[in-house]
Amino acid sequence: TKVAGENYEGQISAYSGDYISTHNSIFENIDHISPTNVYNIQGNFSGPIPGLENLLKFFISGRYNYDDGFIYGKRIFNPSDSSNFSANNPSDWYVGSTGDDKYVPMNYNKKLSLQGKLAVNVGEGKGIVLTGMYQDQKYRDYNHAYKLNPDGDYTKYQNSLLGIASYTLVLSNSAFIDIVGSAIRSEYNQYVFENPLDPGYVDPQLKQVVSGNAFLTAGTENWHFNHTTTSLTGKADFTWQINNTNQIKTGLEFQQHALDYEDFQIVIDASTNYKPALPQLGAFNFNTYKSNPFQFAYYIQDKIELDYLIVNAGLRFDYFEPDGSFLKNPNKINLLDELQPPFPDSLLQKATAKYQVSPRVGLSYPITDK
Repeated sequence: TKVAGENYEGQISAYSGDYISTHNSIFENIDHISPTNVYNIQGNFSGPIPGLENLLKFFISGRYNYDDGFIYGKRIFNPSDSSNFSANNPSDWYVGSTGDDKYVPMNYNKKLSLQGKLAVNVGEGKGIVLTGMYQDQKYRDYNHAYKLNPDGDYTKYQNSLLGIASYTLVLSNSAFIDIVGSAIRSEYNQYVFENPLDPGYVDPQLKQVVSGNAFLTAGTENWHFNHTTTSLTGKADFTWQINNTNQIKTGLEFQQHALDYEDFQIVIDASTNYKPALPQLGAFNFNTYKSNPFQFAYYIQDKIELDYLIVNAGLRFDYFEPDGSFLKNPNKINLLDELQPPFPDSLLQKATAKYQVSPRVGLSYPITDK
């Protein structure tokens, strides 16, 4: 990524547009042209911190992008509508339709991205760089069944925050150390309404009114997905150019992860008086997963540069602690639905740590104009 220079620099750009097609019978609402259906704004600014020009330099950038997509549904029905198609004679069918007939984008994408970097000069041959990145995204994936009931399908959300600190220490003209530490947290959510007890959720039986190949005339998707992943990484590399022929490089890296997943299906039936309710923890429709796996690696290599050949020879050690369990007998997976966690040791076995030693050799031939 870009590093700030001695002068102040910046730029900003934008564009807008829309999708155009003559295939009106395939893409509904495609003939409604609007320059705000697709637009992008981005910019950056960099330079030294006033008063601390020799110590601190910064770089910031941002981008906002919106794409309305090219697939639209039509709000003929609302999720709570009720219809009856059980009669053999179509003239006796009852169609309850309360929608406003407006077009609704069903594969839109909205994303905000921000980045900031601060370079700290702490002495000759030394430097610290702090980097932060943020991303927030909201989008939908088209579901054909909800074309006439677009408000009943999922909206998906992704956001992440990354922080990186790097430090370069030059020991001499032939040796230096690179140290990097980072932390990232990413979150994924998927639901129709953020509040799982929102009265907008309806009885799943409303979706059974029509056959499997027909557009839904009511109903909502009643699952909630909440996934969070956090990773901490530390890395150090030492490089030493011993002579004109040999360059030694060695380093280590560790990664600590935290996985926290929660998926559940909202219950709406006679037992809840047809009001949204959460299932019991551990039920077949309430799944949780927590794990803290750990990774470690160490390597050493020698880069040998000859007049006619370049040889990379080294060794790498990898270690992985999965922090998880697996089913001893996959044929008994149905038993997990009948039990509440924690599950007995007779069913699950803890996964053991894995390690690997990998020798590495690479050959390449220099190409010059001589």
